[in-house]
Amino acid sequence: MNTVLDFDLFLREKEEKLLEVRVLGSSYFIKPEIPALIPITLARAAEGLSPEETIRMSLQAADAIFGREAMDEMCRKGLTTGELAELVQKTVGLIRGDEPEDGEILADDAGHVAMRKTPGKK
Repeated sequence: MNTVLDFDLFLREKEEKLLEVRVLGSSYFIKPEIPALIPITLARAAEGLSPEETIRMSLQAADAIFGREAMDEMCRKGLTTGELAELVQKTVGLIRGDEPEDGEILADDAGHVAMRKTPGKK
């Protein structure tokens, strides 16, 4: 008897469930899990980061979540470095199922969820 672990089948089945993230008027569909590159990068950078390294790490994390093409598109549309870091943080929170820290949560019957910044909050 020959036993085979078909991990590819497992991965294909997981790909069917995606989360939608809207950024600058476009929808991006991501896997509902944190890519392994993110915790590995964070662990390697634990001793402290310069501002340049923080930006580079945010871009690597965003590339891992959204893909290079999507990130290039967002940057061409004007995404700032501060917004990039915030996008990564909030997207990782969405994947983990965290509740947003601030803002009004909007949801429709189809399950689309949005967060709008509460006026007066930073």
